[in-house]
Amino acid sequence: MGIFNELRTVLEINLEDNHLEEIEKGMFDNSPNLKRLNLAGNKLKQLPKGIFGKVMFLETIWLSENRIGQFHRDSFKGLVYLETLLVNKNRLEELPSDIFLDLKNLKTLDLSSNQIVELHNDLFKGLQRIESINLAGNKITLLPVEVFDANLLQLKSLQLSNNQIEAFSFEALSGLKSLSELDLSNNMLSEINSITFNEISSLNLQSNRISFLDTNLFDNLPQLKRVRLEGNNLDSANLQEQ
Repeated sequence: MGIFNELRTVLEINLEDNHLEEIEKGMFDNSPNLKRLNLAGNKLKQLPKGIFGKVMFLETIWLSENRIGQFHRDSFKGLVYLETLLVNKNRLEELPSDIFLDLKNLKTLDLSSNQIVELHNDLFKGLQRIESINLAGNKITLLPVEVFDANLLQLKSLQLSNNQIEAFSFEALSGLKSLSELDLSNNMLSEINSITFNEISSLNLQSNRISFLDTNLFDNLPQLKRVRLEGNNLDSANLQEQ
């Protein structure tokens, strides 16, 4: 089973910034109390099926800055105590629809800087306590209306910047009752429809292709403190009352 065979009391293993190209199946099986596992900054292309099957108390997993191109649908199965999952800066193009289904206590999910093109409708189903989702720096062109369903009641931050989103329906976020920060900067949006969020305080729409803003666009944003619109196609007429 390797070097970690007898580490039954260990709580954290940090293998960050090495040259690991693969992880042996069962490598962490005899570390049942492991809570934090850092595999960031390596050369991993995939994870063995069931690699986390015997470390059910994991709270944080770092997989950032690897070369992972895909996950098995059961990659995170049973990790009900996981709170933070960082998979940014990999080569993911697609995610199985039910990959996060068991992560009922997950609070932070970072999928930024991958190559994700589309999201399945049920991708975030089950993330009852999620507070932050980062999808910035991917290749997403369209967001299904159902992907951010009403079960994400504790989601506070949604990062969608630096994608290729051409159209966005704010109605798709109507169930996100706690959302306070939304970043859609550096996309290809040309228009913005009605926005209604009771809690949102920061809205970033910079560097899109927006040429028109409805006069009442921000009327239903009572907590809004910061709005960014630089780098769009607005002119003086667009900002005057119609």
